[in-house]
Amino acid sequence: MSRLVVSIIFFHLSLMMFSQQTFVTDSFSDHYYGKVYVADTAEVFSPGWIAIYKKGTDKELIRVESEELAVSYTDNSVAVNVKELPYGEQSVIMYEDFNFDGVKDFAIQDGQNSCYHGPSYQIYLADKGQFIFSSEFTSLAQDYCGMFGVNSEDKQLYTMTKSGCCWHQFARFDVVQNKPREIYRVEEGMDFSIPQFINTTTFEWNGKKLVETSSVRNLSVDIKDHLFSFDIPTKKKKVVLFNSGDYMTYAFVNELDEVEFFYPNDKDTANFELTTRNDSDTLRFSTKDAQYIIYNTDTKVGIKVITKGKTYDMPGDVYTRESGRMFYLFDHGLTNLSGEDLRKWGPTLSD
Repeated sequence: MSRLVVSIIFFHLSLMMFSQQTFVTDSFSDHYYGKVYVADTAEVFSPGWIAIYKKGTDKELIRVESEELAVSYTDNSVAVNVKELPYGEQSVIMYEDFNFDGVKDFAIQDGQNSCYHGPSYQIYLADKGQFIFSSEFTSLAQDYCGMFGVNSEDKQLYTMTKSGCCWHQFARFDVVQNKPREIYRVEEGMDFSIPQFINTTTFEWNGKKLVETSSVRNLSVDIKDHLFSFDIPTKKKKVVLFNSGDYMTYAFVNELDEVEFFYPNDKDTANFELTTRNDSDTLRFSTKDAQYIIYNTDTKVGIKVITKGKTYDMPGDVYTRESGRMFYLFDHGLTNLSGEDLRKWGPTLSD
């Protein structure tokens, strides 16, 4: 066999030996140490296994196989107890008290099975010198985004998950009879129908089960995107007109930026009627229960609501008015806006 062939074989064998490696880490505990086998250290995700041993006896206590380990290396070993939630670095071994019994447990990475191909873990709870697999705790490290968080002071666990850009869920758990119990959840999601809102729903434990306790809407548009708006100081409210594409929506917003009322609910039958003159603008729309009139002059702005034969006037603050004149609404090509521009010369309000 020629020297060249021998050299090539030796080179490839060296690469194989270098790319697969077993690391020993023992800095996380006085009683246990870990071994992490990585089939290919050159890859971001590699097959491998993780095992936990008892110091002194070298007895194997835990072994987890994985097709996709994501290992962080440090000082010729692997990083442990790194947990940068929700999207940062999360090490393959975590040694922490998860069930708040005063004894540390193990979270062992088993792949990338959490949301968006994120790290997932199997949880082993300490029990009389052994470590027992917990399916309930493991589900918290599989069904959400990465490893769950631990608040030792409040004795609560917390999780986060998402779907796309515009739906997020945050949850908290306490521990009852050595199992996590969900006690709080908030879901935030954008409604891509017209109008665009961010819907926030909160669930809380009532002593027997998790129940919905609140559901609010917030505008998903910034103030710069409003077509027209003004504050009603006496009510601590805000009137907002905004568009979603070629469609206009009215929203009545409280001081917490929560939408208390909006129009229209039915885009097929909804219509705004605008009349603009030299010295005033009037925008009208109606529901089955009331008629709404937004008025706008040089010195006044506000909204009137007519219902059951009574008129309720809610004056606004002209100094909080955005966009000045309302005749600009005609320039947006809004499909649910009709009316007349009766101005005979330029506007008297500042644009």
